[in-house]
Amino acid sequence: MALPNLEISTKCCIFADEMKKIRRVIILWVMGCIYAGCTYDRSPYDHVLDMAEKQNLAYDSITNLDSIKMAVTFFDDHGTANEQIRAHYLLGCAYRDMGDAPQALESYQNAVNCVDTTRNDCDYHQLAKVHSQMSGLLYEQLLPYEQLVELKLYYKYSIMANNTLSAIKAIEHQADAFMLLNQKDSVIQIRKYAHRIYKQHGYEKEAALSVGPLINLFLDINKVSEAKQYIDIYEKGTGYDEIRKIEKRRAGYYYTKGKYYLAINKLDSAKYLFQQLLDPSLNGTQLEAGYRGLYLYYKKIGQSDSLAKYADLSYQLNDSCYALTTMEKMQHMQALYNYNRSQKEANVMKERAARNKLMLMTALAILALVLMIGSYIYQKRRRETEKLLIQYDNAKANLEKAKTEMARMEAENNSLLQEKIHDISMYEQQIQEYEKKLNIVRKKVTNEELMTTAIYNRFKFVLAHPKENLQKKDWNSLRKMMDEKIPHFYSEIHTRKARLQQQDYDICILVRLFFTPSEIAILTNNNPSNISMKRIRLLKRIFGIDGSPEEFDKRIQNIC
Repeated sequence: MALPNLEISTKCCIFADEMKKIRRVIILWVMGCIYAGCTYDRSPYDHVLDMAEKQNLAYDSITNLDSIKMAVTFFDDHGTANEQIRAHYLLGCAYRDMGDAPQALESYQNAVNCVDTTRNDCDYHQLAKVHSQMSGLLYEQLLPYEQLVELKLYYKYSIMANNTLSAIKAIEHQADAFMLLNQKDSVIQIRKYAHRIYKQHGYEKEAALSVGPLINLFLDINKVSEAKQYIDIYEKGTGYDEIRKIEKRRAGYYYTKGKYYLAINKLDSAKYLFQQLLDPSLNGTQLEAGYRGLYLYYKKIGQSDSLAKYADLSYQLNDSCYALTTMEKMQHMQALYNYNRSQKEANVMKERAARNKLMLMTALAILALVLMIGSYIYQKRRRETEKLLIQYDNAKANLEKAKTEMARMEAENNSLLQEKIHDISMYEQQIQEYEKKLNIVRKKVTNEELMTTAIYNRFKFVLAHPKENLQKKDWNSLRKMMDEKIPHFYSEIHTRKARLQQQDYDICILVRLFFTPSEIAILTNNNPSNISMKRIRLLKRIFGIDGSPEEFDKRIQNIC
C-alpha cells in the first residue's frame, strides 16, 4: 500500500510545482506587456540633455528651450527619479539664461519634487546643484531668508555627495544673504570662517576670493590695517595686477583698491584706478563706481566748487533712493514668492492625488486580468495533469538511458585523454634524453622573467582596474607564455593521473606566477574559499597527497 500513497504524493507535488510555474508565467507575461507598452526611443532626449549640460558647464547660454521641454515631458512619463531631476534642472538653467527667474525657480522646485532620497542611487550631487541655483536666483530676487533655507539644503546634499568644495561654497554664500539683511558682523564672521576651511582643504584661490568683500566692509568702518591684511591675501591668491589693462570681471576690485589708497593718502594711485573704471566698455554699475570714486577723490583733496557740491548731494540722494527702492522691492518679492510657493504646493498635491488614483485603478485592472487568465490556465492545466505525469515517467526513463550512454562515452574519451597525456610525457622524456646526449643545458626560467612578461602585466593591470575584464585571448596568451617559458609545465601537471579541467590548469598557472589566493579568486570569478578547496583537491589529484593549500602552492611554484 505504500507505493500508491507515494505515487499520489508525487503527483500532488508535481501539480503544485506546475501551478507555481503558471503563476510565474502570468506575472512575467503581464510585466512584459507593460514593458512593451512603455518602451520608447530615449536617445534623442538623452542627446538634448547632454548638449544642454555641456553648454551649462561651459558657461554658454542654453538656447534649445523647446527641445528641453520635450525631454522633460518624456522623462516625467518614462524616466527614473534621477533622470527627472536632471531634466527639470537643465530646464531651469535654460530659463535662467533667458532671464526668466520665476520660471527657473519653478523648474528647480519641480526637480526637487522628483527626488527619491530613499533609493540608494539617489543623485545627491545633482540635488545639491539644484539648491545652489535656487539660492542664487533667490539672492538676485532679494529674498535672503529663502536663500538661507536653500543654502542649508545645498550644504546638506553636498556633504551627502562627498563634495567638500560645494559644501564650503554653501557656507560662504550665506554671507551674501546676511549682507542683504545688513547684518555685517555676521558677514565678517562667515567669510573669515569660509576662508579658514578653504585653506584647510587646499583651495587657495577660493580662499582668497572669499575674503574680497571684507576689504570694503573694513574700509567702511575705517579699519584700514585689517583691510590691508585681506588685500594682501586677495591679491596673492588671485594674481591681481593693477598695472595691466582692466578686466571686466575684476573691475569692482579697482574701486575697492582705490578706496584703500584714499584711506592711506596715496591719492595719485587712487585717482589712476578710478579713472580706469571710466572705460566705456564697462557696464553701468562699474562706471558708476568710477564716478563715485572720483567724487571721493575730489572730496578728499578739498575742491569745493559747485559741481563737487552737486555731485555730493546727488551721490547721497541716489544712495538713499536706492536703499528705499531695495527695501520696497524686497517686501514685494517676499509676498509674491510666498503666494507662488503656496500655489505651487497646492498644485503638486492635487497632481499627486490624481496620479495615485490612476495608479490604483491601473493596478486593480491588472489584478483582475491576472485572475481571469490564471483561472483559465488553472482549468486547462488540471485536465492535462495525467498526460504530463505519463510524459514525466517517459522523461525519467530517457534520462536513465542518456546517463548510461554518457558514462560509456566518458570512458572512451578518458581512454583517449590518457593516451595523449602518455604521449606528451614520452616526448618530454625523449627531449630530455637528447638534451643530455647533446650536452644541451636547459635554462631554468627565473621568477623575474615570468613576472616581466606582457601577459603577466596585463593580468596585474586587470586586478588594479576593476572595470577591466579578461578576454579569452588573454587566457590563451597566458597559457602560450607558460608553454614557451616552462615547456614541461603542462606535462608535469598532467602526468600524475590527474584529469584537469581548463580552469584547474589555469589556477595552477596563476599559482606558479605567485598570484595570491584572493587575486586568483578575482581573476577566475570565484570566491577565496572555493579557491582554497580547489587547491586542496588539486594537491591530492596531481601529487597524490593530502595537505594544505599552501603545500600545493609550494610544490607548483617549484616547477621550473
